[in-house]
Amino acid sequence: MSGGVDSSVAAALLAQSGHEVIGLSMQLYDQTEGQTGFGTCCTIDDLHDARRVAHRLNIPHYIVNFEQEFQRTVVANLRSPLQCTHGIGVRPDVYSFTKFDTTVSLNRCSKFTM
Repeated sequence: MSGGVDSSVAAALLAQSGHEVIGLSMQLYDQTEGQTGFGTCCTIDDLHDARRVAHRLNIPHYIVNFEQEFQRTVVANLRSPLQCTHGIGVRPDVYSFTKFDTTVSLNRCSKFTM
């Protein structure tokens, strides 16, 4: 759950339909300074919003720390030169984040149960 409308409505619809729902939010970078701001992504406010929505829906909510994995899988590729031989085009962030989503996050988050 990102704390935004899409994930919140999806969780609400699933819960109302009788599905077992768990809210998971990914912490992607160090939150110790509590960065906030309208229009930004992945701030401490977003994590709190997701937790509040989960509480109102009466579903468990967990924040999973992916700082190291995100840095290694996504951010490091944004800083490296584009290498078309590795399937990275003009948007390495899209390629890297997809790889992060499918390999790292799904593997780790699949361990959560009700």
